[in-house]
Amino acid sequence: MEKNLDQPNLKQKIFEEELQSSYLDYAMSVITSRAVPDAYDGLKPVQRRILYSMVETNCMPENPHRKSARIVGDVLGKYHPHGDSAIYDAMARMAQDFSIYAPLIDGQGNFGSIDGDKPASMRYTEARLAKIAKYLLEDYDKDTVDMYPNYDGTLEIPEVLPARFPNLLVNGASGIAVGMATSIPTHNLSEVIDATCAFIDNRNLTSIELMQYIPAPDFPLGGVIFKGSGLIDIYTKGRGSFTARGKMHQEVVNGRNALVITSIPYQVNKENLMDKVADLMQTEILNSIHIFRDESNKDGMRVVLELKKDAEPNLMTSRIYKFTQMQVSVHANILALHNNRPKQLNLKQCLDIFLDYREEVLIRKTKFFLNSDRIKAHVLWGLLLAVKKLDEIVHCIKTSKDTQEAQGRLQQMEWSWDDIKGYLNCISESCEPVDQYFFSEEQAKAILNLRLSKLTGLERNKLLDQLEALGENIREYLKILNDRSERFRIIKDDLLEIKRLFGNPRRTDLDINLEEMTDESYITSEDMVVTLSSNKGYVKSMPLSSYRLQKRGGKGKIGMVSDDPVEHMFVANTHQEVIFFSSLGYSYSMKVYRLPTVSAGGNKGRALVNFFPLGGNEKIMSSLALPLEIDDKNTMIFITSKGYVRRNAISDFQGIRSNGKIAMKLGDDERLIGAMICSDDDDMLLTSSAGKVVRFSIKDVRIFNSRSSHGVIGMNLSGDEDNQIVSATLISPEDKAMILTVSENGYGKRSEESNYRRSKRGAKGVSALDVTKKTGKVVGAYRIDSNSEILMMSENGQIIRCGSNEIRVASRKTQGVRLARLDNDKLVKVVAMNEIEIDDKEEGDEENNQ
Repeated sequence: MEKNLDQPNLKQKIFEEELQSSYLDYAMSVITSRAVPDAYDGLKPVQRRILYSMVETNCMPENPHRKSARIVGDVLGKYHPHGDSAIYDAMARMAQDFSIYAPLIDGQGNFGSIDGDKPASMRYTEARLAKIAKYLLEDYDKDTVDMYPNYDGTLEIPEVLPARFPNLLVNGASGIAVGMATSIPTHNLSEVIDATCAFIDNRNLTSIELMQYIPAPDFPLGGVIFKGSGLIDIYTKGRGSFTARGKMHQEVVNGRNALVITSIPYQVNKENLMDKVADLMQTEILNSIHIFRDESNKDGMRVVLELKKDAEPNLMTSRIYKFTQMQVSVHANILALHNNRPKQLNLKQCLDIFLDYREEVLIRKTKFFLNSDRIKAHVLWGLLLAVKKLDEIVHCIKTSKDTQEAQGRLQQMEWSWDDIKGYLNCISESCEPVDQYFFSEEQAKAILNLRLSKLTGLERNKLLDQLEALGENIREYLKILNDRSERFRIIKDDLLEIKRLFGNPRRTDLDINLEEMTDESYITSEDMVVTLSSNKGYVKSMPLSSYRLQKRGGKGKIGMVSDDPVEHMFVANTHQEVIFFSSLGYSYSMKVYRLPTVSAGGNKGRALVNFFPLGGNEKIMSSLALPLEIDDKNTMIFITSKGYVRRNAISDFQGIRSNGKIAMKLGDDERLIGAMICSDDDDMLLTSSAGKVVRFSIKDVRIFNSRSSHGVIGMNLSGDEDNQIVSATLISPEDKAMILTVSENGYGKRSEESNYRRSKRGAKGVSALDVTKKTGKVVGAYRIDSNSEILMMSENGQIIRCGSNEIRVASRKTQGVRLARLDNDKLVKVVAMNEIEIDDKEEGDEENNQ
């Protein structure tokens, strides 16, 4: 609604309507005049104005470089009054070989770097058009494109450039408009031209079929692109994403393994990437990198990351890709202006629009030359007619009082059809015979301006040759205009010429699939002995192979420093997940390969407080290595030092976060003895420090839904406050295994599993070993096979490894035999490793001295 007010120039409008109209006008101005490139030449207005100004001022490839400030000044004053920084930034980007695939400006000086350095001031740099830019501007002055006035109406500028190759795909574009954005990646020039030529031959090709010529973008600095559905979306729907990586390989530098970066993903800032690597070197993620340095120069990129001696290069490679911008997700959105409207384009539409445009340019160019040559031919055959009746022409001119009268009399001279038809045949003019013909104004003027030297016989022949040459040109132009296949032949030849001059092989490699490589993909699968100290909570892992198999009674090898005795020890594969249970009833999770690995037995490892958020009085009491493959029928059972047991589903303890998860409710002075995976067919064997054991079916313990309950009684320990549960092991009723019982003074024995009858849960149990001052308290009772191996650890950190067949079989109530010589030391932990092959390879005579 609008109405006139008292003042005639004022109008009233509804605010919402005015706001909507003004905002839409502003949005379309930003879209068409700043941020979005044109689908025809792939340029934004400021880029187009820079290139046009440079060709107008003869700043060509064959001429010397010119000061950038002068170029910017010309553009600013004539075509783009929006600030010199905007013009210079756009100009600098067209000169950066790391930003666009085929730079359109040949720069001299500092035009910025991949480290994010800005170009030098425009007064220090120089520039000229690059050679390939000529093929974007070629024939702009042949009426091939529409012109429009500049901002003050004094000059004209092309709406688009003729563009002999699909610059939109080759050099790409990026820009943020109002309500929309464009992000077109760069492509290989040769591949784009091959696809365009194939599309010329068959305009029915689909975007999918064109992808055999353009399989993926090609970045200026190379790298790796992973093929996938995202690329198909980009080329069929006009938008999508894909994964790109930089290139990195392994070398030996200064005697160390090193990773060498030779390329980074497109538009990633190298300096920012190195800052991120430096930050991650202070964390566990990349703490295996010793030092890094940038050795890049004019010959190419080279960033060296030297690794520490114990680092795993493949693992560091995986983490660099995972935690830095060496691997990025690239989002593409092919949005361009078509007929001054933004349009989402797929690959076929890009090439279709380009070819239709090039055909229109060629038609307009051909018409321009056709009209020009027709005018020249018209004048030439007029001159030839004049020479044919030279005496009459000379007499007419001599008898005229002035030039105007001579021109009028010439135009009144009459010519027959026989006089003119020969010349018309030379230029293929299809005219009907006429009774009489008169000179045109152009022909009369040309006759008056004819030099006398042109009247010689040789010059007359030259005029005829020129007319015949023009006639040949005119016939060729008419053929182009009348035959579409001829037009596309010329377009194809032009494209192939550009490919020959500027084409190069693909710089970016293609990978078929990107597998999500986890850290364990690069970790060797091997068995590790994991030990945890009792006082300070130090944890470490050592390869099982580092402990040689010994005879019964050996001294063993140092496993942990003596001032912090080992409380827990177990064997697990590097790929297994270990759940640690604390004294406060919390559970924490970590992969074995993430635990500190040491090769020297005296190394104490690293405190668990560095891995888990343990409280001041909280310590790890037990641990469980989850199987690599978990059966859904299995459950997890917990055992406490006061004889309580509880069962839970394994899923209750999967996916534990870094801050831990409640595992079990514990009473005063109660600790978690262990947690293990069990099935309904198993029996549980609990052993007390007083040498009693109780055996009951797992089915006697129901599955709890809660993780904070105390559980149910498994073994009755009443009557002896010092008596507590020291071990738990699983037995299968159908299994003919043996039970190994070990005491703290290094005595032990094997007994038949059948000697331990099944009873009800909560019983006091039967004797497993005759506990005396000589034997000391029982450390534990464990299920073993005939080919099992035993790892025993003492308070002072000695680890003894021996085969189970070295231990004598005895009855349930005997003391057993000496398993290890301890010398005033005590055993604190025993691990039975079942069903593994014993390596009998000799390694020297050091086993008893370690």
